[in-house]
Amino acid sequence: MIKINEQRLIKTFLDLVKIDSPSGEEQEISKDIIKRLRALGLGYKQDDFGNILTELPSQGNSILYLAHLDTVEPGRAVKPVIKNNIIKSNGTTILGADMKASVAAILETITYFKDNKVFHLPVEVIFTLQEELGLLGARALKKKDIKSKISILFDGSGPMGGIALKEAGSKVIKIRLEGKAGHSGTLSKNETILVKIAGNILSRLPLGKIGRDSSFNLGIIRAGDALNSIAKSVIMEGDIRSLNPRHLEELTQRIQSIIKKSAKEQGIKAVVEIDDVDSFYSIARSSKLVKRIGFIMKDLGIKPRYYTDLGASEAGVLNKKGILAIDLACGSRQDHSQKENIFIKDLILMTKILITFALKS
Repeated sequence: MIKINEQRLIKTFLDLVKIDSPSGEEQEISKDIIKRLRALGLGYKQDDFGNILTELPSQGNSILYLAHLDTVEPGRAVKPVIKNNIIKSNGTTILGADMKASVAAILETITYFKDNKVFHLPVEVIFTLQEELGLLGARALKKKDIKSKISILFDGSGPMGGIALKEAGSKVIKIRLEGKAGHSGTLSKNETILVKIAGNILSRLPLGKIGRDSSFNLGIIRAGDALNSIAKSVIMEGDIRSLNPRHLEELTQRIQSIIKKSAKEQGIKAVVEIDDVDSFYSIARSSKLVKRIGFIMKDLGIKPRYYTDLGASEAGVLNKKGILAIDLACGSRQDHSQKENIFIKDLILMTKILITFALKS
C-alpha cells in the first residue's frame, strides 16, 4: 500500500500554479523547479532550449517521466481555490493543471523514493518549455540525452483512467495578410479595409471539427496597433490536426488553396507558413506497456478507459524519437478555460500511478 504525503503534494501543486509561466516566459518556474531538485539532492542540466533534465538513479532499465512547464493565457496571477475537494482558480484565470498537476506528481514521486527505501527503476525526468506553442521544447530534445526506452505522460484531460492509444498529428499554421495602412479619418469610399478582407477569408475557411478525424482552429488573430489606424497587416495563427496522415496533408493543402485564391481575388498579399509538428502515435491495446498501465490502474481502483484523441501531445514527439511513450488522462477538466479544475483524489492517484510504474516488479 503506497502512502504519500498528500498535504505536501497539494501544497506543491498550489505553489506551482501561482507561478506565472505562459509559453515563452517560463524563467521563474524553471528557477523554482531547479531549486526543488537541488533540495532533493539531484543534479540537473538544461539543454540549449532550456528544458530541464534530471535523473533519480538506480539499477535496471530507466523510465522517463515528462511534463511541460508552460501554460496558456489567461494564466497570470492564478489564485487557486479548494472547494469540495476540487482545486480550481478563482474564475479570472485558468488553473494550470495542464500540466502542473503532473509536475507536482512527478516531484512527489521523486520525494517518495528519496524518503522510502524501496527498490525502484532509474527514473529520468524532463520538464519541457513552450509545449503550448507547438510542442517546441519536446521537439528540441536530443535523443542522445535520453536513456529511457519507455515513457508515460499525464497530459490528457478528462477523468482519471484515460489511456490514449492514438493521438493526432498536427501542423502549426501562421497566416499573414498584407495590405495598405491608413487613417480612419481620411478613408475614401472604395478604400480597402484589410480586416474586412480577413473576415471574408475566415468565412471561407473550414474552421472547427472536420469529418470524424480532423480539425482546424485559429487561436490567435492580431491586426493594427491603434484604434484609429487602418491595419496594414492581419496575422492569424492556429493548428491543423488529424488522426489520419493523408487527411492532414489534404486539409492543409485545401486551407492553403483557399487563402491564396481569396487573397488573389481581393488584390492583397498572403504569406502562409506551415510548421509540421509530426506528433502522430498509435499503440496497440495489447502492448505490454498498455497492459501494465491498465493493471496498475485496476490495482488502484481505477477503471481503464481507452480512447483516441485529436489532441497532439509530447508523447507523439517522443515516439518519433524512438521512445515508446503514451499519454494518460490526468483528471483535469475544462482545460484552457477559466473553469479548469482537478479533483484532489485524481492528483493523488496520478502520483500513485507514477510511483507504482517505477517500482521494480
